Amino acid sequence: MKWGFDLDGTLDHEEIKVLANFLFDHGQEVHVLTGFVPSGNYTEQMKLDKLKRLGIRCTQVHLCEGESMADIGYTKAQTLNRLGITFMVDDDPTFVKQMVHYSAARILMVVR
Repeated sequence: MKWGFDLDGTLDHEEIKVLANFLFDHGQEVHVLTGFVPSGNYTEQMKLDKLKRLGIRCTQVHLCEGESMADIGYTKAQTLNRLGITFMVDDDPTFVKQMVHYSAARILMVVR
């Protein structure tokens, strides 16, 4: 099975990090889909460094670029579809709304 996890605000939670690593260690594909604004303050390397610092093990990292939250959510949805990811865990309501509308994946929203 293929799983997707958002980075910022989602994999920061210890129990979600443990879940992602458990799934990966048990043969599941774990993809990290993280929002990225090319002109923003976050660089690609900063995202990769954060994953390493958190100790996240994953199949692949996907930078989902966009100029707005809605654009990023749409890019995440397209990535889910392209890769055939079945479940996605995210904390951002805008991203969740876009993924529900534009992808076939089951979206699990982190509310705390």
